[in-house]
Amino acid sequence: GMGIGLLRSLTGSSNKPQGSSPRVVTQHSDLKHLLHRLNGAYREALAHALPHHLPKTGSQSGQVYLLGNCLSSDHLEERSFRRLFGDIEHFTYRTGLSPMLRCEVEPEHHMKVLTSDVGWGCAVRSGQMMIMQVLRRHLGCEPYPSDASASAAQPTPHHGKHEKVKKSLLEKFLDITDKQKAPLSIYSLLNIRSSDPSHFQSSSSSTSGSGSSRSRYRFPPWNPGCWFTTAQVCGMIVECLQRPPISASLLAHVADCGVLDDKALMDECMGTDDGTDGNGGWEAVGEPVDGDSDNGENGDGERGLVLLVPRVTGSSKIEEKF
Repeated sequence: GMGIGLLRSLTGSSNKPQGSSPRVVTQHSDLKHLLHRLNGAYREALAHALPHHLPKTGSQSGQVYLLGNCLSSDHLEERSFRRLFGDIEHFTYRTGLSPMLRCEVEPEHHMKVLTSDVGWGCAVRSGQMMIMQVLRRHLGCEPYPSDASASAAQPTPHHGKHEKVKKSLLEKFLDITDKQKAPLSIYSLLNIRSSDPSHFQSSSSSTSGSGSSRSRYRFPPWNPGCWFTTAQVCGMIVECLQRPPISASLLAHVADCGVLDDKALMDECMGTDDGTDGNGGWEAVGEPVDGDSDNGENGDGERGLVLLVPRVTGSSKIEEKF
């Protein structure tokens, strides 16, 4: 229930005669060696891009990392950690939902009615939690200060307005079928459809005459009741954030297979406006909480960038040379 992709199997080739089948990695030593190889370069690449937001290699006793903030575990900062952790909206399993139809493989064409996401919705809920934090930061009401260790224990001067923003944002995630009122609900994330037949047939990006590039991450319609990978959840998030009016305020991009295509990203960033009024669909939020915040209402056409890098779990570190 940690909302993560499952590593079904690992295969590796060994020094066998040509034409032999690949060796299936089943021994613990094999897995450990393979994970060690896959567990360092990616970290170095991310550390190069985000040097201030990743913990350094090696164990550092007495330190806890929470959403980019480093907190020591001494007595004075226990309250800081608890406040930061408690201020994060936690999305979890629900029961009594409006019916969702699941297509069973056997018997053929059999439809099963689901009214709960218990046991299968962990990845979707984790994706919702992540986007909630993204939107709070985008609107200038982060659930944590930039210097968490120094001031997290004290209420912020904008606490009242933060609560108003949080309430408005939470309404976008309500477990209701109305996608206009709740564009980031579990129904919106799972029930994405496209009128373009080629939409789900290719992962290659297509560039229109105006220079804008469509997202390269395309997936088939989702089947409720399945376990979803991190890459699939990223695809759901991108599709929801790409639709107006949200797309006027935020641009979402997935690093395909964990690789960031600079040109594709720049093409998307330089794309033309989608014709909306530029407020990103957050009319109920009001003015930015902080004076230096930019939630897309300044009319200059700037948008926030949500860069998603899906990862397979099973390792405790990030590979540096992936």
